Amino acid sequence: FFGFRKTMLRRLPAMRLRVDSKLIRRMSTHLKYLHEIPDGEACSVEVESKLLPPSIFAGKRRKKANEGVSASIILARKADNVYGYLNRCPHMRLPLEWFPDKFMSVDGLNLQCATHGALFDVETGVCIHGPCIGKALSPVEVSVGENGEVLLPN
Repeated sequence: FFGFRKTMLRRLPAMRLRVDSKLIRRMSTHLKYLHEIPDGEACSVEVESKLLPPSIFAGKRRKKANEGVSASIILARKADNVYGYLNRCPHMRLPLEWFPDKFMSVDGLNLQCATHGALFDVETGVCIHGPCIGKALSPVEVSVGENGEVLLPN
């Protein structure tokens, strides 16, 4: 038994898994299409909190009763990349946007909190200016599918 296990463990890194893109789509939740988010802009989408990993709700205990509760996700686009974050400032835990889907700073380079003006790097979510400097937005894993769909893995 142990000899077989050692052999398999040595071979594992060399194994290649072929995953069908339709299977990935079935295992994911559609959020938006890439063309619906202008380059250099951000928008929000509501998703059921049960679709998100409990780790992004740091500091809050997630109970089974919360499973029907929705969470707001920021989708920020930079070229063909989309970055997802929980729509909650790490400083005061308030939503970031000024008005619906208005997240970007005046220069269009960073996400900005409407409450205290904190600036967050779009690619990392780290606060680069403001009262929560060094802290970061809670990242949410999203991907862009072959047909331009922005997907949330289930």
